[in-house]
Amino acid sequence: MHAVRDSVLRGVGDRPTHRFREWLASQMASRQISPEKLAQSSGIHRSTISRLLSGNRSPNLDTVTRLMAALGGSSTDAGIPLDVGVDPAAGADVERSIRADPNLSEAARQELIRSYRRMRS
Repeated sequence: MHAVRDSVLRGVGDRPTHRFREWLASQMASRQISPEKLAQSSGIHRSTISRLLSGNRSPNLDTVTRLMAALGGSSTDAGIPLDVGVDPAAGADVERSIRADPNLSEAARQELIRSYRRMRS
């Protein structure tokens, strides 16, 4: 089953999990940061980062936000694919979740919502 999933991820470049995996790997390479260092700076467990890098896991909004902060980039500057793991019909729920997140500043909320809307259009 894993072989089938992995071959699909490798073969379809527009899948959100594949795009996120590529983005994360390129951000880590350009900053010369190891998975261990990223785990320490983001507070995300090392095994979760490994699963994200292998394509065995799709990130949720909290994970994307924490990784983005740890890598020191903004979603618009970094080209992060914010549509990962999002049902196309769930746009309002995603925006509500962003607005309700107590860990985000108002500026971060607005930036994430703008980026999310751009990705959906």
